[in-house]
Amino acid sequence: MRSTWTDSRLDDFAKHTDQRFDAVDRRFDRVDEAIRGVRAEIVGVRSEIGGVRAEIGGVRAEIGGVHSEIGGVRAEIGGELLALHRTIIRVGAGIILTLVGVILTQL
Repeated sequence: MRSTWTDSRLDDFAKHTDQRFDAVDRRFDRVDEAIRGVRAEIVGVRSEIGGVRAEIGGVRAEIGGVHSEIGGVRAEIGGELLALHRTIIRVGAGIILTLVGVILTQL
């Protein structure tokens, strides 16, 4: 190894060092550009998520409406079944009373 440094050697070292740092700067510029691209994609994804959340809210509202309608239909069916039950009991009681009357008139 040389133990002395001349001005020309120092100039060569400085030039070489500058070239190396220029290469590093280019690499960092590419990394910065990639990060900006990723950030833009994240903003886009966040926007899409907001739209999906709004759609989910709409679907939930529709499901709530359907649930209410089903509750109304159940109440109607329950009322109709109760009326049918009463009618069956009345018809059955009428048939039984008619049979009892027929049997009593035959005795």
